[in-house]
Formats: sequence, C-alpha cells, structure tokens
Amino acid sequence: MGQAPHYLQGTTNPAVCRALLTAVARLLDLELDVSPRGGRAGLSDALRPAVAQDAATQAYVRQLEQAYDATGTGAAPTP
Repeated sequence: MGQAPHYLQGTTNPAVCRALLTAVARLLDLELDVSPRGGRAGLSDALRPAVAQDAATQAYVRQLEQAYDATGTGAAPTP
C-alpha cells in the first residue's frame, strides 16, 4: 500500500508505483530499474486534469505546495 493525496483517488499515480516497486526490490534484494515509472515531484501531466476540474482541490494543492515550500517537510496544513 502506498500513500497518495486523497484528491487523487481512482487515478494512477506513477510516484506511488515507483515507491512501491523500489520498496519491494529492496526487500527482495533485487536490482530493479524503476526510472521510467518515476516522474518529477508534484503533479504529473496525467494528474493535472483531475485537479483542474475542481477549484477547491486546486486551492488545496496550492496550499499543500506552499506548506511544503515553507517547511520542506511536506506537512499538510491545518484546516
């Protein structure tokens, strides 16, 4: 199981897939190239349309990004 933001439910998340594959490879002592499944930090191009459909979600994502930039920890803001 991997962690992903609640607003991305029901979508494929390459970053979560990469993290899961990396963890399994480490546990099984395998060398596994997961670089093609990765991606840059933040929203991937595939996820942007899902976020773009809802103004409240857009505002929440901006708030999360600002909190991350301010602290560097990725801690979610208090509602």
